[in-house]
Amino acid sequence: MQTTKKKEPLESGLSTNQGGTGLVRRSGSWWILAVQIDPDNAEALAVLARRTPAITGDHQEAMRLADRAVSSNPNSAVAWRHTGHAFVTCGASEKAVIHFERALRLSPRDPHGHDVAHGIGLALIQLNQTAEAVAFARRAIQQNPNVSACWRTLAAALAQSGQLEEASEALRQVLLIDPSCTVQTMARRVGYSEKAGARIFDGWRKAGMAE
Repeated sequence: MQTTKKKEPLESGLSTNQGGTGLVRRSGSWWILAVQIDPDNAEALAVLARRTPAITGDHQEAMRLADRAVSSNPNSAVAWRHTGHAFVTCGASEKAVIHFERALRLSPRDPHGHDVAHGIGLALIQLNQTAEAVAFARRAIQQNPNVSACWRTLAAALAQSGQLEEASEALRQVLLIDPSCTVQTMARRVGYSEKAGARIFDGWRKAGMAE
């Protein structure tokens, strides 16, 4: 299995690694301002939809923003990708997969394809399709092994498929990139609804992630 010690960057003001909830909230304020300046900006709406659960815990508002984003520009792969994550975080797994697949069709060689692949993996974990989830998580890691989210998704998917030794190894890769990662820090950073987080958190715990 691959190893890495590189720190992953922020993408478009998103916190994907250290920095935790504080940076998520600060970046959220940027996107709130962006939407206030341009209420029809699909990408700003989509990122705000993705971040709203962590900022306010309002999953209904997140889904409303997500629908608004892709209505504003149905040809934006960025919007479909981020709204896919919004729906994962809210527990609307099947809708999330539809959004991610649309993002892939619009931008099949997207440099952020790993974000789509691991998002599909998360949705498939929620849907109890663990073999498929493992495959998408591995695809995400192939595309970018330096992003802790891809390894977290693989750890949960492997654990839920009963491959606990490999899940523990994937978790070790997570901690090389993000030593502060625990179940509760991820719950706060992402803002999963109770339904959305249930199988993901259970997978992380089975893999050995600290509470």
